[in-house]
Amino acid sequence: MKSASDITCDFVDELIKAHKKHPDFPKDIMHQIGIVNEEVGEATKACLNYLYEGQPKENIEKELIQTGAMCIRMLQHLSLKNNIYIQ
Repeated sequence: MKSASDITCDFVDELIKAHKKHPDFPKDIMHQIGIVNEEVGEATKACLNYLYEGQPKENIEKELIQTGAMCIRMLQHLSLKNNIYIQ
């Protein structure tokens, strides 16, 4: 089992990659949660592919790390005053 600190490092590494690849992040919470949900969907697909197609479990881990990173990114943006739809 991976330690929580190792997983947290994975989230931060993925978050840095995401910031470099996509420096702009939506300003409204509905588009932000859409990105999070897209990652959740990819993690779900990875689970199904593991169970029914024998694909590697590592794909699940990769998608969950991406999901966690997007959750962190959304949480970071929630505190911004210019976030649309947040009062």
